[in-house]
Amino acid sequence: MSELWFRTFLDSVDPAQTVTEVAFLQRQLPLGSHPRILDLCCGRGRHAIPLAESGYEITGIDRDDSVIGSARRAAPAGASFLQMDARNVQQLGRRWDAAIIMWASFGYFEREENLALLSDLRRCLSPDGRLILDVYNRDFFEGRLGERRVHRGRQEVIEHKSLVDDRLLVELRYVGHEVADRFSWQIFRPQELLDTLTAAGFAPEILCAEFNERVQPTPEHARMQVVASLQSVRGTAAPARRIGM
Repeated sequence: MSELWFRTFLDSVDPAQTVTEVAFLQRQLPLGSHPRILDLCCGRGRHAIPLAESGYEITGIDRDDSVIGSARRAAPAGASFLQMDARNVQQLGRRWDAAIIMWASFGYFEREENLALLSDLRRCLSPDGRLILDVYNRDFFEGRLGERRVHRGRQEVIEHKSLVDDRLLVELRYVGHEVADRFSWQIFRPQELLDTLTAAGFAPEILCAEFNERVQPTPEHARMQVVASLQSVRGTAAPARRIGM
């Protein structure tokens, strides 16, 4: 990701949206039972910093050294940030009470690597641990492909989206700049996401949208959130509760 991407998209996130997302995390990861949280692809600490300020012990990981540097400069007590590839998280030899991957940051790797990352996270969690993913909903994008122009603040961006098999390909060109960003994610329909988590050893418990446990994912929602525990704790995985259906 270019520095221009971070300035255009990350710095323009409405603070009220961050408050909503952090509140969801706190509801699903009560401080009394899940005090230690691993934040993968943490960026500049948009979630990690307010969680640490609320009393959680947060470990943030991102492979971009510039955003990790920014997070470290703003880090309160209880937050530490490491520059590393998420796929190497087991090398830390630690356990957490929860792991979170927010802002559609899961799915960058190939299908087998994405599944392996989930399996690694399972082994990094305590027996009562939970995983929260905030991911893209394939049903939303299937009808919204092609090119469009968007404005984020004063920056105009030409965005082109396409689907190839189970991957969403996005190219961003910034008007007035020679910089371009290209992204590729494995994206899921709701049931595909649940099946993937189950295959990795998780038991999905809640599947929702808008960081609201009572809103079900639909093709009108670009992202969906899933909360999962460990199968070894819950036994055989049951279908997630789609609250609001």
